[in-house]
Amino acid sequence: MAAFTTEQEILGEARRRVRARRGFYVHLAVYLAVNLLLLVVWASSGAGHPWFAWPALGWGIGLGFHFLGAFRLAGGWEQAAVAREAERLRLERDGPAGG
Repeated sequence: MAAFTTEQEILGEARRRVRARRGFYVHLAVYLAVNLLLLVVWASSGAGHPWFAWPALGWGIGLGFHFLGAFRLAGGWEQAAVAREAERLRLERDGPAGG
């Protein structure tokens, strides 16, 4: 977990997290609306093979990953990668320690 040292950093991270969650809720609403429409089309066309389930399943997998990222349940790999890259950039800028 990153250590936020200033109030500005804390507020910036809080805004980012709220935007990520809001984005997930918008994605969820669109998913539900489109898949409800597909269900209605399927039902009005004779309700044969439930083809509407395939796009719902595929899109649902993506929605699940969006949930994990928005609510920070997918692990901290991205933060760790950013920290490693920042350290590389610092070394490029400053050169090796003691040299």
